[in-house]
Amino acid sequence: MPNGDAPRLKTLGDLFSDDACPLCGVLKEFQASYLRQPDTGLLANVCGSHTWMIAKTAEAESAAALYLRLLDRAATEDSQSDRCDVCNHIRREENTRLKEFAGQVARPEVLKWLQQRGTFCVPHAQALLMYLPESLQNDVLLALKKRRAELRKKLVDLLQDARRKRPVHGGVLGRVAEYLVAQRGLGLRS
Repeated sequence: MPNGDAPRLKTLGDLFSDDACPLCGVLKEFQASYLRQPDTGLLANVCGSHTWMIAKTAEAESAAALYLRLLDRAATEDSQSDRCDVCNHIRREENTRLKEFAGQVARPEVLKWLQQRGTFCVPHAQALLMYLPESLQNDVLLALKKRRAELRKKLVDLLQDARRKRPVHGGVLGRVAEYLVAQRGLGLRS
């Protein structure tokens, strides 16, 4: 599906600039780009989440053509499927990006980032381990452990402030949510 092709990783600085999972960020951009103008001729099954996202973000002509085809198909056959072509497209990109990132981890600047402020969501950290040699797996696990401890401390502080009826600020809850789950709007995970 060529319309959703995202450029390969630009620079490491771009990838690691946020306090968030870099793989989630790349996949969010990939999904958003694809959903603005999906290759509707190739979509046969679309999950509920992506149906709503297409309605919200796609050009009207693309969305209407897709929905018309899906509506006509639903009237003539059993169109219930637990697979979503958009989810599958994003999963393929996710696997490509995981392999690509795994090939970068041994670089000194990536190891430095990983040790100092490495941030991954739990699902991407676990998936990344499958693509890394054992010698580098420990670096990812240590970064995940460090990040968990930092977030735990922030959550404990936030909880104490909330219990004391002090004003609670910031996106600690959002950062914890991102750490716990890959946030791309995908309802399906394999």
